[in-house]
Amino acid sequence: MFFKTDVKKGPKFTWSGHGVDVTSIYGRNVQEENLLRSFDSGKLKMQTINGEEYPMFTKDVPITMGYPPNHPDTLKFAMGHPFYGLMPGLFLYKTIWMREHNRYHETGMMRDFFRQGNLLF
Repeated sequence: MFFKTDVKKGPKFTWSGHGVDVTSIYGRNVQEENLLRSFDSGKLKMQTINGEEYPMFTKDVPITMGYPPNHPDTLKFAMGHPFYGLMPGLFLYKTIWMREHNRYHETGMMRDFFRQGNLLF
């Protein structure tokens, strides 16, 4: 999940600055990060489908993903990693992570976490 192989350079290379990080959630660069964020209380953009929260579609958040050309638009989700939409387990994990990220911000838990002087790294 955390290791992002650069398919153009080969399996020994990653497209992130580190071998392990959270770009799979927040995007590979500042442009993608800004596209994925709602800029509302620190939350990520989400959409409601059948009463549940899911990542936005790529038609609404124009991030380059690894979907095949014939993949239906209603199944093209915008995520920080270009292949997560093609792998059901990773899609599930990413969706849960995004929901929890937003829940922490909605409840004020992130504000309290940083107010206490905690660091993520």
